[in-house]
Amino acid sequence: MSDARRVKRELTQALREFADIAARPDDPRVRRLDGLGEIHRVRDELTDGCQSRTRAIHSSPPLPRNESHSRRIRDVAQMSERGVVQQSLSPPERLAGQTSPAYLRALTAVGDDLRAAEELPIQQMLAYDQTAALVPVPGVPTVQAALLVRDAPLLRPIHRAFDVTWQRAVRLGELVPDSTGREVSGRQQEILSLLSSGLSDAVIARHLRVTDRTIRREIARLCRIFGVDSRFQLGVVAARYGLV
Repeated sequence: MSDARRVKRELTQALREFADIAARPDDPRVRRLDGLGEIHRVRDELTDGCQSRTRAIHSSPPLPRNESHSRRIRDVAQMSERGVVQQSLSPPERLAGQTSPAYLRALTAVGDDLRAAEELPIQQMLAYDQTAALVPVPGVPTVQAALLVRDAPLLRPIHRAFDVTWQRAVRLGELVPDSTGREVSGRQQEILSLLSSGLSDAVIARHLRVTDRTIRREIARLCRIFGVDSRFQLGVVAARYGLV
C-alpha cells in the first residue's frame, strides 16, 4: 500500500474516532460545531491566536464562502507579517482552471504557499500550529457542521496525511503561468492584485522583498503601459483586462 493510501485510511479512521469523542459530553478533546456562524467564529478565533503555522486542505479554491478576494489577501498578509507560515493544498483543476491566476499569484506573494495535489486525504481541513484543527463530520456536509479537535495525539494523523500529500504536491508556479500574455510581468500582476486589495506601497514592498521606491516605480511604469494618469484609473483598466 502506498504512503498516500495508508495515511488517507488512517485519517478516515481518525475522523470516525473524532465523531465518537465529540458525542461524549464530558470529553473536551473534540467538540462538534453546528452551523456556518459557529464554524466561522471558531475559525476566526483560531486564526487570530495562531502563532507559527496554518495548514489547509480545500477541495474548492482557497476562498471562504461570502468572502472577497481583497479581504482574503489582506488576511493572509497580516498573518504573514506576524510570522505565521501558511500552507494550502487544493486539486490542480481548481487552482488552474477555476480561480483567477492574478488572485492566486497575489496570495502567494503575501505568504500563502499554495500547492496542488491530484488526490487529497480529506476534502476540507484547517490546522493551527500543533494545537487545534477543524475537520468535517463524517457523512455531514461541511456547510452544516465541523469538528474542533484540540488534542496533540489526536492531531497526529492529520499532520501525517498533510505531510505525505505536501511532498507529492505541485507548486503553484508550475500550474499558473507567470503572465497573462500581455506586456505585463508576473511581478507587475502581483502588484496590481495587491493594490486592488487596498494594501499600501510599504506593505506590498515588504511582501515582495523590494523597496517602496521600486513599488512606486513599477506603478508608474504600469500607468504608462496602460496609458492612465492615476492609480484609480490603473485599477479600472487592470480589472477590465482581467489582471485583478
